[in-house]
Amino acid sequence: MSNINSRFTYLPLQNRYIRECTYTESFDDDVHKYTFTGTCHVTGSQHSVTVLGSELFAFNQTDRINEFKSLSPEDREFLISGTSPLGWQILYGTES
Repeated sequence: MSNINSRFTYLPLQNRYIRECTYTESFDDDVHKYTFTGTCHVTGSQHSVTVLGSELFAFNQTDRINEFKSLSPEDREFLISGTSPLGWQILYGTES
């Protein structure tokens, strides 16, 4: 019988486009917000998404994109892949 040492394997945080975006920080009506801006990979135009500071903190702790509860699925997708809502419409059309 061999002696097997079990070790935890930690996976690096997933690549998310949010980490490539520039951002600004603001306090509006005592609400801490960050606005992330990046270039859509499909259209080449700038797209911005504003997130709550508390949700960004939760995301940074877990790396779960669903921590951005106040965002639309389209804005969450931009933070994941760098494809804006218009980019997705160009790639896949609109629902009928």
